[in-house]
Amino acid sequence: MFGKSKLFKSMSRLITRTGTGTEVSESEEATPSITSSGSSEPQNEAQAEKVTTKVDNSKTLERLFAQSKKEDKAEINAGARAYTNKEYEVAIIHYQKAISINPSDGSIYNNIGNVYLRGKNDPQTALPYYVQATTIEPSFNYGWLNLALCQRALGDISSAKTAVANGLNALNSEDGLYEVLIQLQSQLESQLE
Repeated sequence: MFGKSKLFKSMSRLITRTGTGTEVSESEEATPSITSSGSSEPQNEAQAEKVTTKVDNSKTLERLFAQSKKEDKAEINAGARAYTNKEYEVAIIHYQKAISINPSDGSIYNNIGNVYLRGKNDPQTALPYYVQATTIEPSFNYGWLNLALCQRALGDISSAKTAVANGLNALNSEDGLYEVLIQLQSQLESQLE
């Protein structure tokens, strides 16, 4: 997922208020100084305003983060509805918008792979999306399963077996798809014989 720290880094400019409006400064730190008495109270009014501004900015970033998560989920849901309605191009557009909001969510890449593999019967185009899903989120169970199924659909049984093995290494044995991957591993082994 697009973590708070990544969002905060991308929005790390501080907003300071002036008499004429809002001004943005690149990396001005607003931290209180330690006084001779050992307290960490601001030494002057300007420093107190900077500390307050930094706290206000943190709250603003929290709100922006929450808003981006809502937008991300809205695009994913719209993509899923379009996929269900067999509107594959529309689904891809929504999933790509979700990726632009949250590029570190492997499930979105997996969903695009599903549009190509299952919806459009195009495993060659689906393959890089499954690879990306498992690269971004190695513990994403459906990413490994779908990567292996895609490789099997392409006739690349050896790579499918590798994907299953990598998935089994990445997942906890308590994961619901762990047993499914073991079954797929057995099927793939029998296909090689």
